[in-house]
Amino acid sequence: MDATQAERTRRPIALTIATLIATLVMASGALPALATATAAPIRVHVEGGDAPALTAFLPGDTLKLHPLEFRADGDLRYGLRAIAAGTPVLIEALELTVTSTSRGELLYRGPLVGAAIGFDAAGMPARPLAGGSELLAIALTLSRNAGNEAMSAHLAITWDADAVQAEGR
Repeated sequence: MDATQAERTRRPIALTIATLIATLVMASGALPALATATAAPIRVHVEGGDAPALTAFLPGDTLKLHPLEFRADGDLRYGLRAIAAGTPVLIEALELTVTSTSRGELLYRGPLVGAAIGFDAAGMPARPLAGGSELLAIALTLSRNAGNEAMSAHLAITWDADAVQAEGR
């Protein structure tokens, strides 16, 4: 191990994953373009996406967050965004991977900056959730090329979810 690698192993990253913020927009008039009739509200519960206890997060490491679960008592479409705050050099050095364990599909793999899942070209929620639940596995990988400035950095991620009632319901 050279001096640079030794220095990198001494500095853990301060990592905070914020509580999910869920915003529900029902087709009962909140979005006139979607509203064709008054709809009954759908109860949606979203939880998870926070980080387990962390002692060190070094270049090349992957941190698996607690799964993010969406549950609804009706049919809806949703979208999810990761909003990162903190030290820019750390935010830019992270890759986000989101997989639906419920459906067995990779939803996103790419930079944490600008990460969004389940939105159509107009920016409306488009991922279907039909009266059940979906469990998302979320992982962050720190680039192997992350320098010392990323090692003393901090990060907070807020998961922002938007949902609309599925059309025809």
